[in-house]
Amino acid sequence: MHTVIAAEALFFVLAFAKGAGIMLGYDILRAFRRGFPHGGRLVAAEDFFYWVFAWIFVFLMFRDRNYGQIRGYVLAALILGMLLYILLLSRRILLVFSTFFGFLSRMIAGLFRLILMPAGKSVKKLRKMVRKALKKKIKQVRMVIVKK
Repeated sequence: MHTVIAAEALFFVLAFAKGAGIMLGYDILRAFRRGFPHGGRLVAAEDFFYWVFAWIFVFLMFRDRNYGQIRGYVLAALILGMLLYILLLSRRILLVFSTFFGFLSRMIAGLFRLILMPAGKSVKKLRKMVRKALKKKIKQVRMVIVKK
């Protein structure tokens, strides 16, 4: 009997940790969105797939540890893990990962600017040359039209 209670207590702790882990993953997703902003439809799709995978994660936990039986105390442990994570750690973790993804975003943008800057200067020079040549041709066409 003692081993059964120990196994159930371990399952409770595991469910608590998985609830906190689910919210940690969601905070990382939120931080990614802050660092790399994108549209509402993509955010909705990310949310949908994240929560589907979280549900599968919880379902597999129930299947592997409890033969698919849903126990109320395990659901309570999941929810308690989520709530305590949100109350105690979420802001700090979100700040850390938002800072990281913001830094990463700025580094990638800087790298693209560094790579594309010479191409941008070349395009500007090419545009000036084409514009100058076109103006010259337009003047020639105007002269021909005016002469006739």
